[in-house]
Amino acid sequence: MLPECPLMTSSKRIAKNTFVILVSEAISLLLSFIFIAVLAQYLGVKHYGIYTFAFAFVALFKTFFDFGLNTLIVRETARNQINTQYYLANAFAIEVLFSVFFVVAIPLIAYLIGYPLETVFIVCIAAAIAAIDTFSGLNYAFFKAYEIREYEAYTKIAGKLVFITLGFVSIYLGFDLPQIVTLFIISSVISFLLSYGFIHAHICPLTLNVRPRHWISLMKLAFPFALSILLIEIYFNIDMTMLSYLQGDEPVGLYSVAYRFITIFLIIPAAFTLSIFPVYSRLFEHAGDGLHIAFHKSVEYLLVLSIPISIGITIIADNIILAFFGEMYSDSIIALQILIWVIAFLFVNYTCNSILQSILKPNLCISSLIISAIFNIALNALLIPVYSYKGAAFATVATEILLLSLYTYHLKNNGIRFNFFKFISTPVIAGLFMALSIYVVKSLMAAYPDILQMLIVIPLGMLVYVLSLIKIRKFDRDDLAIFRGILGDETYNKISFLFKRQE
Repeated sequence: MLPECPLMTSSKRIAKNTFVILVSEAISLLLSFIFIAVLAQYLGVKHYGIYTFAFAFVALFKTFFDFGLNTLIVRETARNQINTQYYLANAFAIEVLFSVFFVVAIPLIAYLIGYPLETVFIVCIAAAIAAIDTFSGLNYAFFKAYEIREYEAYTKIAGKLVFITLGFVSIYLGFDLPQIVTLFIISSVISFLLSYGFIHAHICPLTLNVRPRHWISLMKLAFPFALSILLIEIYFNIDMTMLSYLQGDEPVGLYSVAYRFITIFLIIPAAFTLSIFPVYSRLFEHAGDGLHIAFHKSVEYLLVLSIPISIGITIIADNIILAFFGEMYSDSIIALQILIWVIAFLFVNYTCNSILQSILKPNLCISSLIISAIFNIALNALLIPVYSYKGAAFATVATEILLLSLYTYHLKNNGIRFNFFKFISTPVIAGLFMALSIYVVKSLMAAYPDILQMLIVIPLGMLVYVLSLIKIRKFDRDDLAIFRGILGDETYNKISFLFKRQE
């Protein structure tokens, strides 16, 4: 008899936490996207390039603000909540020290490299925002560990509402870039205060239970997480930094507009893997084959979501860029068509990284990320001088493919086998049916505005994809049990006719 899929018993909780954070992140990103589209046109390609460079440059150092402690807290507190107050007090104290140092050091590095004073000032403000956000991230770590992520959702939505309100007011008043960025500090402060309020009310208050003698031990435990996150930040942000240094501000502006769409879709694997990470950790301790089964289901569902995104955006990239950013960013279309294929591999890499961390193999994550980061930097150095932002886009996709290959190798050596091509075949076939429908309808509507085309082809493509997936994919009993657990009996029974062939 096959073991019960562990996602059956946890599906409702995982779905709730994933849905809560997805909704909050989706709302936050939608609000941000609307504002960024307006800001990009208000600033123009060059100044928008300076804006995105500043935050990308700070992101290269962002890991040092918390030194991986926030991720360590999720793992350790999910397993044992007794030491919550101890972790909160000591992590907060350590992060204060690191934040003060790097808020000063990062702008100094930008100045020494030779960036103009205006850019250095914006880097300074971005570093201050990153420091404040680190403390909000500490609070979010406890929400994740306690699986009460609705408080994280409330905080992020409130902070983002303040962010875009200040942004639109500053644009209306005709503020310049330094003035606009300075106002954003307010939204970060509000997010921190709200998140701490929820921590104080629902988990525990911040105390003076600080033990400096333990800090080195804590940092040793957190170091693998810190190095992992640092390497991820390097190859997610080094492209913009290298573009800025080698090609100037305008290519950064064009590239970052396309890259913005990647960050939007990252909420899906990020929310899912953060919700399932505590489950992976518990299964590693108690469930035997359950971890293997849970991982396979995670990969399967993430590919079902990611493949149609990559295919669909490739076809309607021109509509998206022209509709939201205008003709001045038309050169971003090709960058988006290349970059969107990161999604197909990145979704899986998220959950691969999560399971390696949960089985206490962070060194394998680190070695994979080191190789990938070096590869990314080298490929960017080769391609950016010749192909500019298009070369940076290709380097990003190639790096994700390499990272997936490395993760697959390490998982196989630890008894967790999966065939990427086996999982990808069905969503690719369904995606091709979707692509055909989008292409035909888009061709017929070529004379219509880009927004109207998207309003028609996106829902149509989604419908064709879902129906094709149901038609050609044989769902197993575990799938149906998970669907039932997530939807509830009443809702599931209403749509069960779709799965009659699989039951």
